[in-house]
Amino acid sequence: MRVLPVVTLGLMLSLVVAAPGNAQFLFAQSKPMEITTDTAAYCGQLSAQVARVQAHTAKVPPDVPRLAAEGRRLCDKGLIRPGIQRLRRAWTLLTVR
Repeated sequence: MRVLPVVTLGLMLSLVVAAPGNAQFLFAQSKPMEITTDTAAYCGQLSAQVARVQAHTAKVPPDVPRLAAEGRRLCDKGLIRPGIQRLRRAWTLLTVR
């Protein structure tokens, strides 16, 4: 009997046609949730963490001071995402060995 696959397909198609936004939500459930923080407050917090670790690290990788300064400068100009990217890169270079 081929009734079940046809009914199932019909039900799925009706979901897509009736509520495309909801159907998209139903099919996207297997994706992990991403949390992004791109605020000036987080930029300042990350900058302080980088500075704190940098001050207590004996051998600072050569790119860290430049990346940290560039990140702070970008955040101060309101370019939060690029600033955070530089600061995260500096943090990674400081903490991953």
